[in-house]
Amino acid sequence: MNLILHNKTAHSLSFLGLLLVIPFFVPGLQKWQVAMPESVAKYLSISNAEASSAENDPAIKIVSTTPGEIEDASGKAMQHFRSSLSKTESGNHITRIAHYGDS
Repeated sequence: MNLILHNKTAHSLSFLGLLLVIPFFVPGLQKWQVAMPESVAKYLSISNAEASSAENDPAIKIVSTTPGEIEDASGKAMQHFRSSLSKTESGNHITRIAHYGDS
């Protein structure tokens, strides 16, 4: 019998999907919610009431995304990285960079 979830890749993707969805259903884990397209949120039955309650919580930042958008409108996404690079340039700090392929 050949099962779809028989290989390691399928197990890993299933586990990742589970980890990404859990914060939407466990109230104490709301700060770990990832930005999700509306089509996926509708599929998972995440209501607007949950989203509006998140808007009132200052610890949770609601992010609106546009498909294909890769720019940071706030201009703050790279601040920590740049400060780490400047510390490295001064000679008393090490900055490590990991790059996962772009193909």
